[in-house]
Formats: sequence, C-alpha cells, structure tokens
Amino acid sequence: FFFQAEDGIRDHCVTGVQTCALPISVQMRILPVTEEQLEFARQVGDRCLTAGVRVEVDSSGDRLGKMVRNAEKARIPIMAVVGAREVETASLNLRTRSQGELGALPVVEVLDRLSRAIANREDF
Repeated sequence: FFFQAEDGIRDHCVTGVQTCALPISVQMRILPVTEEQLEFARQVGDRCLTAGVRVEVDSSGDRLGKMVRNAEKARIPIMAVVGAREVETASLNLRTRSQGELGALPVVEVLDRLSRAIANREDF
C-alpha cells in the first residue's frame, strides 16, 4: 500500500517500513565497457572496499547502455564507467543520480571525495 509522507512524497511501505528509510546496499557501481577493463574495475572496486565504500563491479558483459539503465533502475547513487581511456589514465568516468555526468576523475580523487562524503553524510 502507499502513504503520503510529511514531506509530500508518496512512498511504498514494506511491512510498515518506508523504503526510503532502508539503507542503500550499494553506494557505487563500476561499469567496465568491455572484458578488457574488468580487471582494472575489480582493482578499483577492491580499493573502494578498503576505503569503506559499498561498491559493486558489473561483470554481466551486457552492453554499456543496459548496464547504465540497470544501475539507474536499481537507484545506485554513483555509476563509474571504465573504458580503455580510463584504464590508461587511472581514472573513472562518473555519473551521479543527483548531479548527472561529472566526467573523468582520477581514482585517488574519487576515493578521497567518496570518503569525505560518507564521513560527513553528504552528497558526492
């Protein structure tokens, strides 16, 4: 069933708990363009886990458009696309739900910004 929250947002209840109150299981999903970038994506994923970021690497092998669409449908806050250029420059091409396309950022900067955002409970 549905209810109207105080802020006017209509939300679905799951056994009496607002879905917006449930924790987001994944904060970032890494989307490798091809199998060739999968190893780099996994290395970045390991670094994110070490930094305390809840991350997934999409190893489905689907087309990039489908991976992006699936991440959007799953309401993943941050998507990081990894192509050949990103592997060469050790960067991630970021897209967030709140700000849209952010472009390529170095992995070190992404980890720093993510750690600060998590610690301060802010948007990326």
